[in-house]
Amino acid sequence: MVLYLRKARDRAIDIRDRAPGGSYLEGVLTRTIDGITLELSQLDYLLARKPVDTAAEVSARRRMRPAI
Repeated sequence: MVLYLRKARDRAIDIRDRAPGGSYLEGVLTRTIDGITLELSQLDYLLARKPVDTAAEVSARRRMRPAI
């Protein structure tokens, strides 16, 4: 998903660079690029975070010992 969004953003930047300055197309592409950049930053943040319950699961596994 991240790869797809990065390629889409790069393609939109290329098209915007060839669009006439001040045109409707340039405005739409600028907003689209901003939205894709926001989504990418949110995905990077979410993928970098560890799950909240990871520490609780590790401590729960250490507490339980096999029955003899």
